[in-house]
Amino acid sequence: MPEFDAQRWREMFGAAPSDSAGPAAGDVSMSLASNAPLDPAVPGPSGGSGGMGRLLHGSTPWRQAAKAAGDLRTGADQSHRMLGSGHQGIDQWGAGLGSVPALKDVLVSWEERLASVRGECAYLSGALLRVADDLPGVDVGVGSSMGASTPGAGGER
Repeated sequence: MPEFDAQRWREMFGAAPSDSAGPAAGDVSMSLASNAPLDPAVPGPSGGSGGMGRLLHGSTPWRQAAKAAGDLRTGADQSHRMLGSGHQGIDQWGAGLGSVPALKDVLVSWEERLASVRGECAYLSGALLRVADDLPGVDVGVGSSMGASTPGAGGER
């Protein structure tokens, strides 16, 4: 395993992990809940007061992402229908044009792409909803395995 290099850390992140000064104004930073001071009066790594070492999350962002994936799938369905109706009668009105075969190839290509987008969005929507539904149970399970109580278990926090 490579040895820790504090200088490399400073180059990448601007401060060594033991520095307590925190990031400069306007910098973006991240710290783990487990890295927050246990004493709320002591400033945390981000310059604010630290948390109690608990990571809180809810299902809302996952449900919003699932809705966005569902909306994208609906949009792809509508585009597919419009693409199909826009190409109806191409053999009649395009008779004699050399570009008709190329146009048909492009149509097939876009139909395949839209089918792929619709399938991926349907999968993502379902997977994201499952995550939203499973999160409260995971919190309870992890908390139980560690002998901790899980406030708000079974619902949004």
